[in-house]
Amino acid sequence: MKWVGFCVMINEFLGLHMHYKKVVKAACFLIFSVGMILAGGYYQKVIAQTDSTYIQPFSESLSLSPHYDLRKYNLRFRLKGNKYDKSVLYYPTVRNVIGLRAAYKGIVLGFGIRGPRTNFQKENYGRTRYLDFNVKYTSQTGIVVEWLFKYYKSLTDINTPVYTANWQEGDDFYIRDDLGVLYNRFNFSYIFSKEKFSYRSAFDFIEKQKLSAGSFMALASIAYLDVNADSSFITPVLQDQFTNFSDLERLRAFGIGIGPGYVYNYVYRNFSMSVAGFAGMEIQRYNYDRESNQRNVPGLKALPLLGVRTGIGYNGEKYFAGIAGTFDFNFLNVSDLKVSSYYHNIAFLVGIRLAPPKFLRKLDDFEPLNELRR
Repeated sequence: MKWVGFCVMINEFLGLHMHYKKVVKAACFLIFSVGMILAGGYYQKVIAQTDSTYIQPFSESLSLSPHYDLRKYNLRFRLKGNKYDKSVLYYPTVRNVIGLRAAYKGIVLGFGIRGPRTNFQKENYGRTRYLDFNVKYTSQTGIVVEWLFKYYKSLTDINTPVYTANWQEGDDFYIRDDLGVLYNRFNFSYIFSKEKFSYRSAFDFIEKQKLSAGSFMALASIAYLDVNADSSFITPVLQDQFTNFSDLERLRAFGIGIGPGYVYNYVYRNFSMSVAGFAGMEIQRYNYDRESNQRNVPGLKALPLLGVRTGIGYNGEKYFAGIAGTFDFNFLNVSDLKVSSYYHNIAFLVGIRLAPPKFLRKLDDFEPLNELRR
C-alpha cells in the first residue's frame, strides 16, 4: 500500500491572549494550512520510490518522543550609518516549551505547554502575550512546506543598558506594553534527490538515513510582517538618532522570495549530523505610518532571503534522540531605516518506537485515509 507522508508538527497552541480579530485570522491561516496539506495528499498521484539502500521507513511503528524547545525572537531597528549601540532591539518574553510528539505512518503530531519564566525575565522584562506555532509538511515526493506563525504583544528593548548612560544592574528596561508584532511565513521547498535523501530522518527522526547523502533544494517563500504601537516604537532616548523615523508607529511588509539551497546528512552507523541552508532574494512591498498621521507611499525592495536547519542525533531501530534547530533570518530596508529580525527554535528530544495500538491499525482500512495514500 503506497503512502503519501505527512509531517505536521504543531508546537504550543495554548495560552491565547489577543484580540478576537487576530484569533479569527489565525484560525483562517490554520484552516488554509490544513486544506493545503489535504490537497497535497489528493493530488500527488505518483509516490516517489525511495532507495532502500539509503532510506529505511518505520511505517509499522508508533514513535513517542518527549521534547523540550528553546525559542527566541528579536526585532532590531537601526538607522543606516549608526552603530548597533544606537539601535532598538525588541525582545518578547517567550517561554520555552515542554511537549510530547507522536508519529505513525508518516503523520506526526506534537503538542506542548509553556514552561515557567526565568527569574531574570520576571525581574527585568514585561509579560508578553503571544501565539507562537509551527506547522511542517513533508512528502516522499520531495515537497517540504513550513509555516511559521508568531504574534507578540508587549516587548522589551534589551538594548537599554547599551545606550543608557550610567545604567546599572537592577535598573529598569524600556518596556512597550502597546507594541505588537505579527510575523507569518510560508516556505515551500523541493528536494531533488528524494530517493536517497530523507528530510524526515535528518530533522524529524521518523525515518532512518542508512548512508550519507545530500540534495540540492529549490525554495519559494511568502512572508508578512506587521509592527504597530499606539505611539512611536523608537525608544525616546534614541529618537534624535532616527531623524525622519523618530515618530514611526506602524510598519508593514509583504515579501515573495525564491532561491536555491542544499541539504546534507552525514551518517555514521546509527548517528547522524545534518544541515540545510538556503539563500535567495526576496522582493518586498512595504508601507509605514507616523505619529504625524502621515501615511507614506508603499515602496519596493529586493533583499536577501536566508534560512538554516540543523539536526544531530542517534537514530536506532527502537530508540532515538537528537537536537533539531530552525533558524530564520529576515531583513527590511525602508530608505535609511534598517529592520532585521531573527527567530530560532531548538528542540531537544528523546523517543521510542512501539507497536501501534489496535485502533490505529484499524484506521488503515478507513476509506478517506486510503484516498490520501493513492
